[in-house]
Amino acid sequence: MLKCIRIKNLRSIKEQEIEVAPVTVLYGPNASGKSTLLHALAILRNVMMNPNQPLDSFFNLLFANFGGFEQVVFNHIPDEQIELEIDSIQDSAIITYKVVLSKTKGGFSIRVSDPFKAASKIETTFPYQANIQQNITVKYDEIPLTVTWNGILAQPLGTPEAPEAAERLATLLNSPIEELRKTDFVHIKRGFSHPHYGTVSLTSALFTEGEVATLLASDPYLEGKVSHYLEQILGRDLRVRVTPATALFWLRTTDKMTGLSTELVNDGFGVNQLVYLLAKCLRKDTSLICIEEPEIHLHPKALRNLVYELVKLVKEECKTLIISSHSDHFVVYLLSAVAKKQISPDEVACYLCTKTKEGTTFERQRVQPDGRMEGGLSSFMEGELEDLKTILSLSKEE
Repeated sequence: MLKCIRIKNLRSIKEQEIEVAPVTVLYGPNASGKSTLLHALAILRNVMMNPNQPLDSFFNLLFANFGGFEQVVFNHIPDEQIELEIDSIQDSAIITYKVVLSKTKGGFSIRVSDPFKAASKIETTFPYQANIQQNITVKYDEIPLTVTWNGILAQPLGTPEAPEAAERLATLLNSPIEELRKTDFVHIKRGFSHPHYGTVSLTSALFTEGEVATLLASDPYLEGKVSHYLEQILGRDLRVRVTPATALFWLRTTDKMTGLSTELVNDGFGVNQLVYLLAKCLRKDTSLICIEEPEIHLHPKALRNLVYELVKLVKEECKTLIISSHSDHFVVYLLSAVAKKQISPDEVACYLCTKTKEGTTFERQRVQPDGRMEGGLSSFMEGELEDLKTILSLSKEE
């Protein structure tokens, strides 16, 4: 499970660290750097999935292309290096995995806590063919264990005295990579724009609407789950319908109040985007989902239902959510879920994101068991307070 993210010299972030909870929410003004944290994980995943590509290619996330290294490094200083690091917890051990990107050289490092206390580091340039092998040797119950690691994959070498321990060490070393492999992204450009689809090949990233539609059509269990959550949130269900004698299929929704059905593309845009979001969150091969602005095109009542269902989804489906939001309603509904004991305050991490000349900072605002939050929601209310002061001052003048 992902527990911590550290970022250095990426876009507006000079150096920041955040602890990750089952529901982690980032909020703050526009252009304050909230989404950069989500994009950092996408870049890290890009490196892990294919290190054998030019440095600048790592910043093309398919749903957004941020340009080359000089466009994304902090303050556009080409001699700096970008560092992306995560902590993962597996079987009570903490595994720290870091990728370094720069114009001249980069590399990978990994560290495992007790009981193995293993560590390794690889320096390389990109493209990297994963052809540098490091032997990691540790003692476990006085038995030497050796695994080989290339920055991406660890494999146990022959250890006849303790084969299970060697396999466990390799599994721990691979756990951050598995965490990234099971990470998905619900980006801002989401939804379905066609009345019907043909089946397409699925990639591990599932970035296109055609891929998400194909996933819904090929997995009836996912279709059923999405339909269930959609009905709880908006009073609609979802069905995949195949056009007879063709290779085409349709996504249709039915209003449970009226019984009328329509193509998803002709339903409300909030409904459309919500189906996409739920499909990403509920697919079985993911454990961590990064969501940009889940509130878009949703009425406050629907947003309230969504927050409560996301809390339920986290618990029932064993998912972790990292969410960037501009909505005070979203945060209030999440705090309400804490107050109602639907989720504990320890399972929620709220961060106020601000940006100055020195860069972006993430300030954690602790949530209390009664739903109150340290610092309150002042960041959302600054504009309203200014307007209120203006109105009161005008009233006094009159």
